[in-house]
Amino acid sequence: MEKNEIIFKISVPILYQSIYNLFYIYSVPYNNYIIPISKPYLLIEDSTYSSRIASCPKLEDIHICDDVPLPLEDNCVLNLLKNEDKCAKIKVHLKETLVQQIGRGDLLVYTPDSVNIYYNCNEVGIVTVTNNVLINLDYNCSVRINNDKFIFQEDLLRGEIFNLPKLDLNTYNVIV
Repeated sequence: MEKNEIIFKISVPILYQSIYNLFYIYSVPYNNYIIPISKPYLLIEDSTYSSRIASCPKLEDIHICDDVPLPLEDNCVLNLLKNEDKCAKIKVHLKETLVQQIGRGDLLVYTPDSVNIYYNCNEVGIVTVTNNVLINLDYNCSVRINNDKFIFQEDLLRGEIFNLPKLDLNTYNVIV
């Protein structure tokens, strides 16, 4: 090494560049049944996929995943994406309406019966829903469901963990 000279050693990992779509899967009750999801994160490419318990680390606008992709096969969630229902289901009974804010302006509303949703956007009104719904709020909108008010939240990246009512797995019905 010469005088006034600094040498840097940089280790650069070798990455296999493959672009996947990263999905977060929500198990929404439908006709009093849910599909249990053990790994809610799903990476899908044209011919391979990977399921994960947690999201991949994010670097700027992309996620870097170290999963070993698997060939597309008979997988419950993948079949649902192809509009084929081959999943095991668990029977649930909701006792009250539950609301989960899953994005800046996205709400999942789970209801065992009808519920009135009061909205205030460019106009004010009320709508009655009788099934589970996804609500997309504009930045200037708000809704009130029961006694809770929900608004578009600019700084909300993803909803908090939301737990459905406890399931008694000793008495569940599996439907295939």
